[in-house]
Amino acid sequence: MSLAIRYRGPARPVVASLDRPPVDFEDALEELADAGAGAVVALGDDYALELEGRCLVELARACRALLAAAAMGPDDEARLRAELPELPADAALHLWLFPCFMTWLPSLVFATRGEAETWIYARTLAEEEGLPFVVVEGRDRVEPERVPTAAVRDAAGAFLDAVRADVEAAFPALGL
Repeated sequence: MSLAIRYRGPARPVVASLDRPPVDFEDALEELADAGAGAVVALGDDYALELEGRCLVELARACRALLAAAAMGPDDEARLRAELPELPADAALHLWLFPCFMTWLPSLVFATRGEAETWIYARTLAEEEGLPFVVVEGRDRVEPERVPTAAVRDAAGAFLDAVRADVEAAFPALGL
């Protein structure tokens, strides 16, 4: 079982606006996205989520939170557990939600069960009464992808390293 986060660097030269140059990592990453940078999050052989534009910034933010083991708020965790009763009771939860899609938001729910493994659920936040998490046929997966926890951290870290290298090359004055 696997998780891959494949970064694709800018397709065009990165040119910052002279009247509003990037002031931090996320600003710089938006400039890379504007120049064609993107990423694909893949689970196993049957799930791939293409992320471009603002979604690239949201992915970087999600990877940082996962690596920092940033805890979800208790209300968010309670909602996930209520909607996804199959989540392991002993798991620490992380939610990657991509508002850049505007509607029917793709999401990944990470249920980390210690160092052994992390279960990754692919779901969609439906534009229906109560905004439930659903499985959209042809897009999401019914069963979670079970990945060694170290492999999850490695994928997130490698993605951030690749992005950081492009940001530093394009904007050395940021001093990242």
